[in-house]
Amino acid sequence: MPTRGIYLFDVARFPVYLDTSGLIFIGLILLLQMGGGMVGILGAFLWIVAIYGSILAHELGHAVVGRRLGYGTADIYLSFFGGVAVWSGRTSRSRRDQLLVTLAGPAVNVVLCILFYLLMRFPPPFISLLAPSLQGLIGDLYWINLMLAAFNILPIFPLDGGQALRTALAYRMRGSRLVRISLQVSFATLGLVMLYAVSSSRIFLVFILAQIAFQNWQEWQQVRR
Repeated sequence: MPTRGIYLFDVARFPVYLDTSGLIFIGLILLLQMGGGMVGILGAFLWIVAIYGSILAHELGHAVVGRRLGYGTADIYLSFFGGVAVWSGRTSRSRRDQLLVTLAGPAVNVVLCILFYLLMRFPPPFISLLAPSLQGLIGDLYWINLMLAAFNILPIFPLDGGQALRTALAYRMRGSRLVRISLQVSFATLGLVMLYAVSSSRIFLVFILAQIAFQNWQEWQQVRR
């Protein structure tokens, strides 16, 4: 459960917060770009807006579909590791509803990815009037949403793909066996992605995968008891 953090604004009646780790992340990015002067800081600011805007759209996908299916309301938290929608209403619904809510987030990123690709491939006249930094932002938004959709759909718990896998397995099994099978798939996928991250020197991804692996290991120890 994330800390309350700093209240930012409401979107579609969903409160949005930036927790402490997210504030540290933003501070680090801006600090690293201070050497580039105002241009570097502006570029960092636009990148922060792009990535957190895409994460917010992802979480709104979960929240809006959940509310339509009777889940109640949700608080949305943005953090160093991404975002999460924390429900305050009743969330026990059918497996179909759970799958719909889980997959709504990546689906939003896929739609945005297609939209920004079309803007790059068939740019409307107004695009040429934008500053170069804003034109480049369209490409950044394309890649950010592509990566968010691809990463979150992986069968790694607690990512959306891992939660969807666990919900799908619940049609055929229950209890600790369900959790063990889903964690085994999660560990195998984590290993493959970790190999890619290490071989390509993607340190930030290695750090995130290590955090997820630790969470999986903790749950594995509990389910083995």
